[in-house]
Amino acid sequence: INIDSLKPKKEKKNLQGVEKIEVTGSHIKRIDIEGPSPVTVIDREDIDKTAYNSVADVLRDSTASSFGAAKEQSGSTAAGVAAVSLRGLGSNRTLVLLNGKRLPVDAAGGVPDLNLIPIAAVERVEILKDGASAIYGSDALGGVVNIITRKDFSGTEVSMQQSTTELGGGDKFDISIVNGFTKGRLNLVTVAQHRNNSEIDSSQRFWNSEGTSTTGSPGSVRQSAPEGSPPGPWQTDNYCPEGQTDVSPYAPNENTPNLRCTYRYGVLATQLPSIQQTSLLSEANVDLKGNTQLKLRVSGTQKSTKWHYAPAPDRIDGIPGNTFQSVSELPGTIDATQPVDLLYRTVELGNRETEITTNAYNILTGLKGEMSETWEWEASANINRVFRNDIGVSGYALYDQIENKVRNKEFNPLASPGARGSLEDTRYQPYQNSMSELAAADFVASGEIGEFLGQPLSLALGAQATSQEYEETVDFQTAAGNVWGNVGSEGGGRRDTQSAFSELSIPVGEKLEMQVAGRFDHYSDFGDTFNPKLGMRYMISPKILLRASAGTGFKAPDMVDLYAGDSNGFPTFIDHTLCAQQKAAGGATPACLPDQHPVQSSGNKGLKEEKSESY
Repeated sequence: INIDSLKPKKEKKNLQGVEKIEVTGSHIKRIDIEGPSPVTVIDREDIDKTAYNSVADVLRDSTASSFGAAKEQSGSTAAGVAAVSLRGLGSNRTLVLLNGKRLPVDAAGGVPDLNLIPIAAVERVEILKDGASAIYGSDALGGVVNIITRKDFSGTEVSMQQSTTELGGGDKFDISIVNGFTKGRLNLVTVAQHRNNSEIDSSQRFWNSEGTSTTGSPGSVRQSAPEGSPPGPWQTDNYCPEGQTDVSPYAPNENTPNLRCTYRYGVLATQLPSIQQTSLLSEANVDLKGNTQLKLRVSGTQKSTKWHYAPAPDRIDGIPGNTFQSVSELPGTIDATQPVDLLYRTVELGNRETEITTNAYNILTGLKGEMSETWEWEASANINRVFRNDIGVSGYALYDQIENKVRNKEFNPLASPGARGSLEDTRYQPYQNSMSELAAADFVASGEIGEFLGQPLSLALGAQATSQEYEETVDFQTAAGNVWGNVGSEGGGRRDTQSAFSELSIPVGEKLEMQVAGRFDHYSDFGDTFNPKLGMRYMISPKILLRASAGTGFKAPDMVDLYAGDSNGFPTFIDHTLCAQQKAAGGATPACLPDQHPVQSSGNKGLKEEKSESY
């Protein structure tokens, strides 16, 4: 719905001459958008035709986006974060810019969250499908997405949108207001947007509701492993619902099966979380004396993401066998006088419900002007911060309290559903707080340095300094690994970068243009890197254009991979090293089957950059 009476008026164009523009992939302004770099443009008209209410949705439908793009999801550290991937190299190898400036990453997700940019503020999106580390530095291995906001806008535009889905869930509501005016030397554009996306449950999509786990309710038990021997096969009692017993091979004796009570967690999970977001962006441009312009941009976003998942699974080892009255009645060879291991899912506590609150803001100030008739300069400084709070609202509990209840016979996970006991006093609300900050200052000058074959020879020189910081903290119970079925870690670090770059545009006649670029980056945490690039553009005819390029690229190690603290978990996998040892010994080979193993992971400060060559 658009209010036509408030239809915006376009600013008058300067008819005194043709204005040069800066195109993504180059620091040299040009008249023709078709330069040596392959750039795809999605303009405002194209965005309006999609009827989407987020930048991420628009980019995902673009042919430039490919495998590796991250959609909002639930049940992970990246819940609610949306990202784009170019050329199939992954979203963490695609650089995202806002008006040519790097965006901060989500501290938990590890990539910039496209949801934090209000789509109503976007004038166009430029997509560079080529390596660009020689121009922009780290993360540009797969390409660059540059989101350009509205400028020189006068009038008011109000739009509202409501959409629904045929299968249920995923309803979307969006309302936005864009206002701009020019008064004297001042142009001010302000955008406000609110959007509300309802969740989609896996049960509402038949292709995504069949997820099954071998950790169910009632639980399954096995004989604990005596020293030097493998554990016994998993067994379940008669309370496991009919048709929900998983049968798998038991390596030491193929005639004895593993029997585990399964659980259909898929029908209880959220496929896409609900999102409520309010964003505000305001940009002012002031013409000063001496062909100098002042820019000031302020933006802020608050986003709430909610999702739910099935009750939490976990395992307790070494429980005295006589703890359970029903152990002696189990099929198989479990000895009730010996310790047992327990697999269980806490259905008594209900689904795990999680809420994530994200607050982000950006402040930028800059100046640009002319040094001469053929040279321009631009300087800017900006700071970006993203704060995120994850809290387990319901369905979580303390591991040691559940273990004590089981060992003290206050809770029997193998009994019938009505006779197990209560876990209400074990409930707990874990949380994680994350912060990501990016501060940057840069200076770029570009212009003509002469002629070559009758065409202007252009040069750009620049320098940049950035400071990046992240921090993650969790509650003390999560840090101690004492939350049932939940893990988390603390960490934090800082990275300072100083960069210098140059670019030369060499026209060889009217049809051929060469681009030579190079960038040097010094990183405080892993060292130096230099990346060159050579590109060319040849215009065969007005309808046929050939491009070629060669260069190197790099990606600095993610700060989470460098500085993350210790995290403990029990993932399921095959221990291939132990499996090979058991096969060589000629005895039983239980390690050759998938099983849960205790794993501790942390960051590695010895990581180096990823390097690439592109042609």
